[in-house]
Amino acid sequence: MRFDLMDWFLLSMIMFFILLGITTATVAYKKGRSYFPGLTSIFMAGLFTILFAFKLYHIADAQRAALDATITKAWYHPEKGNNKDNPTDLTITFNDQIYRYQGNIVGFVANGQGEAYDNQGNLILAGTFRDNQLHGTGVWYRPDGTTRYSGHFRYNQLHGKGITYDTQGNIAINGTYRNSKLHGEVYHYQDGKVHTFSKYENGKRIKILRQY
Repeated sequence: MRFDLMDWFLLSMIMFFILLGITTATVAYKKGRSYFPGLTSIFMAGLFTILFAFKLYHIADAQRAALDATITKAWYHPEKGNNKDNPTDLTITFNDQIYRYQGNIVGFVANGQGEAYDNQGNLILAGTFRDNQLHGTGVWYRPDGTTRYSGHFRYNQLHGKGITYDTQGNIAINGTYRNSKLHGEVYHYQDGKVHTFSKYENGKRIKILRQY
């Protein structure tokens, strides 16, 4: 580890206050004076030691993060193919299915923007991932490429505002979800047009607010 100017400054202050404390304590002992100046110097030396240790900890933490990124880059090779059994491919589980992940990786797991593909190479998921799960905004596709759902996720669950589509690409449902169940105000569509406006609780329709 290479020291920078701040490191040398902190070390010099530590040594200065240690020597000052020893000197003043020695003089105080020989001449019967107060030990307070010496104790103050020792206290300052301890304070600079804490600052120096804190700085070294954060440098080491940054180096660990850089090493982790380097190891991850060497370990993950998506160009090696679609085989989910290939140990160099990172896979994720969504809706009880295993998909091959491509995207940002932190700590050997999917974290950040990424995409997930099935064994045939079809794009199934795209969006923000956290700890190998879709978390945040994302899109869920069918194998034929049509959009199944677009909106918010929370740890692989439909959660928040979102829109589901039929196989023809028309909006089927526009509303809010909680743990993959409709919850709140929901619009149902038929043939691409609004059909009903309802209120849901935990996946159950409790009231039709308006019918078109």
